[in-house]
Amino acid sequence: MRILVAAVSARALAQSLVAAGHEVVALDCFGDQDLRRLVLGWHRLVVADAAEQLTRLACATGCDGVLWGAPLENVPEALAALDAVGQNLGSTAQAVGRLRDWAALGPQLRQAGLAVPAWRYCPPPPGTAKRWLIKPRASGGGLRVRFWSGKLRDDPRHWYWQEFVPGKPASVLFAVGEGSWQLLWFGRQVIRGGRRQPFLFVGADGPERASAEETADIRRLGELLASVPGLRGLVGVDVIRFRGRLWPVEVNPRWTATVELAERLWGTSLALSPAQATGGERGDGPLWEQVSRCRRVWGKRIVYAERACRLVCGARKAMERQFGSAGATVEFADLPRAGTRFTAGEPIVTLLASGPDRRSLSVAFADAQAWLSAWLDT
Repeated sequence: MRILVAAVSARALAQSLVAAGHEVVALDCFGDQDLRRLVLGWHRLVVADAAEQLTRLACATGCDGVLWGAPLENVPEALAALDAVGQNLGSTAQAVGRLRDWAALGPQLRQAGLAVPAWRYCPPPPGTAKRWLIKPRASGGGLRVRFWSGKLRDDPRHWYWQEFVPGKPASVLFAVGEGSWQLLWFGRQVIRGGRRQPFLFVGADGPERASAEETADIRRLGELLASVPGLRGLVGVDVIRFRGRLWPVEVNPRWTATVELAERLWGTSLALSPAQATGGERGDGPLWEQVSRCRRVWGKRIVYAERACRLVCGARKAMERQFGSAGATVEFADLPRAGTRFTAGEPIVTLLASGPDRRSLSVAFADAQAWLSAWLDT
């Protein structure tokens, strides 16, 4: 198949499809060098024009369909346009809308027996006992999520409020379709912290084992997702591990940042036929069997610019190798062109690593970032 891939960063999804034998045309915001080497053609994604771009390019490039990633779950008109012409290889616009609206999703989660944070579509009243987060309705990667201070200078219709759950962030990855579900990944999320972007996603690692009650919550989530009409393929759920339970805080019915780690665990592409990773076996059992057999941990980190800087000449070539440290190996991905300038807060590169344990990954990531800093001219 020839597939149009559309996402803010399309490299990982394109890489998965090419590994499975597909041809890819890419539409994303960066055009990194390792993406361009993979694909038949690259085009810059303009999110505001996504509906027109997707349908036009799919036709113009002779693609058989469109597989999309973040942030298109927040652009319902683009997904509806793909549904209308039969080009959507992901979940339908209706299914996505149902999972991105807490007014619809929250009651379903509670009815399924899950622990769910309180939420609101208007500011909490002064003096409330709960601690609240304010989150963009078109959210992604933790950007612009912050603690609610009681002040809002923007239109409240662009935001919603969610109760803060003080636990450990994690992610659950499912393959969903035809009334069934398979568990593909359960692991830790790494959040940046700090004042500027306190909830910014900067990485993940795993897999991890779940407790008996957490496993029960995973099954509740899987059954609920399998019941949603039009939901198909990969679905990621961001959760907080708190008081022995998994508290869902966001559902992403698309390719997520942890999929390429799950692919390393299963040793296969998960982009189009993720259920095949488990041999068609349903539920969570195959993952726990896979975890018990594996002796490695996989992780990723997104390196953001701490200040304005430029990638010096020769850096990209130097990054096209594996970096070994502390018994772990690190690969560089999402490689920018030499001379690329970054403002503070922009992503520079992604690090992908495997090692015998999480400690080895932490040391290897720190060494790789220190090595990378020598190639940044401030």
